[in-house]
Amino acid sequence: MVLVVACFADSGINVKKLLDNEFKPHPALGNLFNCWVANTGSAEIQNAAITARQLYNTWAADNQPILQQQFALFDME
Repeated sequence: MVLVVACFADSGINVKKLLDNEFKPHPALGNLFNCWVANTGSAEIQNAAITARQLYNTWAADNQPILQQQFALFDME
């Protein structure tokens, strides 16, 4: 949720700091972004969730070893 809130205009949260080398996402995070995009009643939240999903997908593509470690923690590899 912090990543979605960080994607609001003027949130003051540095998204690049959130997505640093110590970022360890739960394997369900991508699905949660999809859920927020599809089911929110607010255009502002939906836009923030879309941005968060795009940023997460870029991060995931660039950080496959970390992502695979997270999946292994939940026996989802």
